[in-house]
Amino acid sequence: MVSNIDPTKPDGPIAYTADVRGNFAIAQEEISQLQQTLSQPPQAAQIVISQTVVTLTPGADVIVAPARPRSYLAIMNIDRSDATLNFDKASVAGSGWILTAAYVSGAQGGGMTWGSGEGVPVNAVHAISTAGTRLVVLEGF
Repeated sequence: MVSNIDPTKPDGPIAYTADVRGNFAIAQEEISQLQQTLSQPPQAAQIVISQTVVTLTPGADVIVAPARPRSYLAIMNIDRSDATLNFDKASVAGSGWILTAAYVSGAQGGGMTWGSGEGVPVNAVHAISTAGTRLVVLEGF
């Protein structure tokens, strides 16, 4: 912000009251505008989250999140068997990112979350479970 205060006022050896008051009025206005700006919280980036529940049949590789740009990705196991994740290639049970089983069906077990600060994978995400399970996939755009 460029200030509107006139640095040439007051000029000369005599300080005129009107000149000093004029600059003080400008300073007051500028300070008030800055305080107003600083008192308002910054607006967070808004993203739309889509939620999908994916059922993994025993021993079958499934793409749970397709390859695409996204600003948020979370994958959570919500059933009673472990799942294994892999990126851009078929998953092999126990060889990759393991999401541990939930303690009861419907609760949250192991999960992975990526937000914009860490860099969000744009890769296709594959998953497999030897006994079958369910995953919640949250994607933000």
